[in-house]
Amino acid sequence: MAHNEWRAGRALVGALLHACLTADIEIQTGTRAVRLEKGEDRVIGAWVKREGSDDAETLIEARGGVILASGGFEWNSELVQAFLGTPMDSPVSAPTNVGDGLRMAMAVGGQLGNMSQAWWTPAIRVADEYYEGGPLNRFVTHERPKPGSIVANRTGRRFARETLNYNDFGKAMTVFDGAAYEYPNTPAFLVFDNQCRRSYPMVGVEPGDPTPSWMNESSSLQELADKLSIDIDSFSRQIAEYNEKAAAGEDPDYRRGETDYERYAGDPTWEKMGPFDDWAKAPTTV
Repeated sequence: MAHNEWRAGRALVGALLHACLTADIEIQTGTRAVRLEKGEDRVIGAWVKREGSDDAETLIEARGGVILASGGFEWNSELVQAFLGTPMDSPVSAPTNVGDGLRMAMAVGGQLGNMSQAWWTPAIRVADEYYEGGPLNRFVTHERPKPGSIVANRTGRRFARETLNYNDFGKAMTVFDGAAYEYPNTPAFLVFDNQCRRSYPMVGVEPGDPTPSWMNESSSLQELADKLSIDIDSFSRQIAEYNEKAAAGEDPDYRRGETDYERYAGDPTWEKMGPFDDWAKAPTTV
């Protein structure tokens, strides 16, 4: 990719910005919308506060209507609890997504829908990493399907197909156990062997890079289980069961790698699943 080319989300933002500038739309940065102005039968504008300005709020009147494209509310713990009611520890969006648009819409009687759902994804929070004044959390998406890796919960067991798309895998992490009265799959652990570590980028760490301190590197399952406070008997049984299924190329419990998409996301050179290496010879990380 050339130095002046962008892809994915940055390319989309660039195209949208270009369209706005082409249409002579004024872009105001450092400007926060704080409330809506309502006329007799519709919203007629928005009050904004400019960053670093001592001026009072300014009304920007709308020629037609007002579009609230303000992101979500995932960084607002009160709104998360009110509408989702499930753990959300590591949002991967901008920390400014605190629900401003939602609160403004509710204040003028806006109708709400689909508020009990979110666009889920597993993520990891690394200490001392920040973005725009808040924690920088890392996606855990392409790592999960890689051969020689599984995702285990606090009991040391798999709980979902690692090759699931990130939204559905995130839903599996929000399952509530009424008997134990807990969310057993939050937190969960991405566990991979040394061969996987040497072969694929793992959570932003490239093969050959030094292993960062936030990765729990261990020389045995027992050592890893102790670090993560996981029951070693349950954990070791899970690894043995997974290796047996990987050797047979079948995953009757979760049907890992049965679709073209899932094999592509993992490693197209593997048919479905890759077993763990000999743990006595290869260090383990999570």
